[in-house]
Amino acid sequence: MRLVDGSRPTPEYGENHGAPDRTLETSVWVPVDAPGRNPLVVYSHGFLSDRREAAYLAEHLASHGYIVASADFPLSSRRAASDPTVLDVVHQPGDVSFLIDWMLGRNPPSEPADPVAGIVDPGRIAAVGLSLGGLTSTLIAFHPELRDPRVRAAVSIAGPVSPLADRIFQTAPVPLLMIASPDDAVIDYETNGAVLLERAPTAVRLTLHGASHAGFAGISSRVFRFWPNPDSVGCWYLQRHLEHAEELKTLVTELGLEAPKVEQPPCKAPWWRRTMRPRRQHAITTLAVRAFLDAEIGDETEVREAGRRYLRFSMVRELEEVDLAGAGIAPNTPRQ
Repeated sequence: MRLVDGSRPTPEYGENHGAPDRTLETSVWVPVDAPGRNPLVVYSHGFLSDRREAAYLAEHLASHGYIVASADFPLSSRRAASDPTVLDVVHQPGDVSFLIDWMLGRNPPSEPADPVAGIVDPGRIAAVGLSLGGLTSTLIAFHPELRDPRVRAAVSIAGPVSPLADRIFQTAPVPLLMIASPDDAVIDYETNGAVLLERAPTAVRLTLHGASHAGFAGISSRVFRFWPNPDSVGCWYLQRHLEHAEELKTLVTELGLEAPKVEQPPCKAPWWRRTMRPRRQHAITTLAVRAFLDAEIGDETEVREAGRRYLRFSMVRELEEVDLAGAGIAPNTPRQ
């Protein structure tokens, strides 16, 4: 559906002339015969991607009682009119809040046939995103000016934290799951995932060894099914559209925070290294995100406890590619 937020403009960037409103092409995944009030997940896509980027994850979550909403961001999606920019990320938390408003506005029913009317639980809302969408989800959970207090949990899949000052994570005690890979050629692990737990006391870090950055996107399971490393193509595409030094410097300024110096630009890591098959990467990502969301916003005590047990103890024993650390994770958990 096409949703329009008339309260905020789309700024002018480069060849984009801007607009007096924010138009969001949106998809919503709804559980079949959802009983009562259900948790809401707002998914944010990465740079040069779109709202169906993680349909594999949205469909799984919806099949287990979650409502998932995702929109094409006006200036960072692949459908941007021209000259896509990462700088629109400072406006994307507002888009997520607008989607939350719209979904909650279906309560009480606005139309008899409205499939989401009256089934969203306003007390169980999470933000999930990939890459630039992971940064969007982090901002809406923690940023002192951009955060939305209705977001009770956040997931950043291969999202950056290096542009953010440490104090951003002191704003609110929101549970955060970050999925990061030392083999990610786009988001440097050493200056992002590796330092997260020092900066974010409520975070859990899942290190997924052998995962590529582009491999988290749903399209990878089709286009790059047998490709040695999807980042070899992803980096080529990214570098055609991103002036790293200039755009990140401007981005940090627009976030209004002093940030650590960004030492590692995208795609300087060895993208020629062989990585895991995207379908395997999707399966592990789905397991982790579902367990984390169940643990934080599950609708029953039994569901929440099962999610916590899986993350704290079982996952690392069952999956050799996974290491877990952070809040509530058992240290030095032995593998089977």
